[in-house]
Amino acid sequence: MRDRLCELRRISSEASDREEAFGCRGDDESQVHRDQDLEKVFKEVQSMRQEIAALRMDVKRLAKQSGRFLTSVRRISSIKRGSNAIAQDVRVRAEGLRRRLRRLRSLTAELEEQHGAERAVVRIARAQYVSIAGGLRDAVLECDRAEAAQRDNCKRRIQRQAGILGRSLSNRQLDEMIETGRWNMFAQGLGMSRSTLSRMEERRQELLALETCVRDVHELFQLVAQLVEEQGGTLDSIEANVLATCDYLGSGNTGIKRAVRYKRKNPWRRMFRPCSSFHGCMNQ
Repeated sequence: MRDRLCELRRISSEASDREEAFGCRGDDESQVHRDQDLEKVFKEVQSMRQEIAALRMDVKRLAKQSGRFLTSVRRISSIKRGSNAIAQDVRVRAEGLRRRLRRLRSLTAELEEQHGAERAVVRIARAQYVSIAGGLRDAVLECDRAEAAQRDNCKRRIQRQAGILGRSLSNRQLDEMIETGRWNMFAQGLGMSRSTLSRMEERRQELLALETCVRDVHELFQLVAQLVEEQGGTLDSIEANVLATCDYLGSGNTGIKRAVRYKRKNPWRRMFRPCSSFHGCMNQ
């Protein structure tokens, strides 16, 4: 709502000028009292407008916090504590504004008794009271909508958790459970859920152990690959030496066979073979 205090100040000044022009101003003391009362009204209204703006900011924070009931993975108790703290601030601020609004209404009634219902200061105070009351009403309605959205989000989260447990909850059943406090359906599936959770934890530990083994084997393969890469030149040199040795041995065997063959075909060997036989007979 637009702040019209400046405009009301101008209207009050113009009304005072008209009263002075038509001879309806009264004595100076009454005018001073009216100015003081008007300044008091303006000061109180300005402070209440600032307080209502702060109340609206708290309501927006509450609406944002209530939306986390569906999007956050944190426990619902921690989210609820934050929402309750904000809601408590909203209630305290709204209650303070309500008391101040009552005092403003009482002040307007007192001004009307002192100066009359047609005085500018009374009309301004009455208009400001209506404006402040409307602003406070709108802020309270926004707060009610935020709290209603928070309740709906809580119900939807409970229904989603019940679906995880394999249970389906309608809105009527959920309302009955909230009113009566009977949460037996969650207790019935609690044992099964604990057993399932225990098995899941065992599988998790097995997967972690398997992952550790795979990591160790991978590191071993990396070490072997590094050693093979480092010894690659030495292995190539050994292989070359072995191949050269095999070639050398092959050529040596060929030479030996050729020498044996040449020895058998030597004519001197054939010539001296009978003499060797005769010399052996003489010795006998």
